[in-house]
Amino acid sequence: MVFALYDTATRSVTPFEPVHPGKVSIYHCGLTVQGPPHIGHIRKEVVFDVLRRMSTLRQIEAADLMIGQNNFTVMFARALLAATPEDQLAKPPPRKNGAVPNPNRQQIARMERELAVLQTRIKSVEDSYGIDNLHLTLARGYVAKLLGNAAIVRWLSHHRQEYLAEFQRVAEIDTLAGASEPA
Repeated sequence: MVFALYDTATRSVTPFEPVHPGKVSIYHCGLTVQGPPHIGHIRKEVVFDVLRRMSTLRQIEAADLMIGQNNFTVMFARALLAATPEDQLAKPPPRKNGAVPNPNRQQIARMERELAVLQTRIKSVEDSYGIDNLHLTLARGYVAKLLGNAAIVRWLSHHRQEYLAEFQRVAEIDTLAGASEPA
């Protein structure tokens, strides 16, 4: 299996080569003194603890999935662990009475199909977000300029009041977050 990473410095995909052949490790910063401690500080340790329960190759696959989805949450890591076949676990967990069984092959196949569809949708949004945001910003500026013309505002107020109200709402938007639907 070839494992490659996107190098942001060179803007290209390069094969992953560990510093020490056959051994991969990761370093992450610990707690900071920039603010009071909170539960978010231990999230990455919990994620790594979940990943450690998988075999080395499965850890790489899971990390690759997490990177691809840009989802590094504990819940996603636990979902990947639950979808991991027992032969890819570091050591099988002991069964407890009443424990929820691992998902079967059909459930895993369904999750993989849904994940593929989700990845496609996310990629589509990522590809178009910047240009869509630019178009919306330009449109808002154009509408604001139109509303700066008293003759246009007067005509709209006499003939298309509903358009005027909507145009005013659009012109007042500062950010996309401010463009939510009215209650």
